[in-house]
Amino acid sequence: MTTDELRSLNNEVNIFFGRQNKANITPQSPASNRNSKDLTGQAKFELQISDYLKKSIDSKVYFEIEELIIDTLGLGRRIYIHWFNHEKCDIHIFIPDSR
Repeated sequence: MTTDELRSLNNEVNIFFGRQNKANITPQSPASNRNSKDLTGQAKFELQISDYLKKSIDSKVYFEIEELIIDTLGLGRRIYIHWFNHEKCDIHIFIPDSR
């Protein structure tokens, strides 16, 4: 998504990622979402993307997130970020739900 696309779709993006979208909500522990002195959560990477797009005029980023589940047990999330920028390293991590 480019910066212009993000701006033009801001309302739709907010609705999709908002608290009322049941299709985008799965239980997640606060520790796996938030940041602390000892742990890095999902929010850190989402903020990196948001900041990057806000500071850029024509930059693009590819963001992929996948919840990993065995049977009905959520194990955590796999996050992949490709920046389309040779100066930034791609990110590919796993954040467990239980810590």
